Amino acid sequence: MDIGMVKTEKLTTEKIIKAVRGSAGIKASIARKLNVHRHTLDAYEKKYVSVRQAIEEE
Repeated sequence: MDIGMVKTEKLTTEKIIKAVRGSAGIKASIARKLNVHRHTLDAYEKKYVSVRQAIEEE
């Protein structure tokens, strides 16, 4: 059985901000679009002002 590393795309603030558009600021919807856990999105929101502003403005 081969259990190799799963290749994942790097999550960037640009990708998050793009996913925010059309989401009405609903974090569960944004996380689903990005295929990440809601808590991951929350961590980016706390760390990056641009992400927080994009969600608030949506």
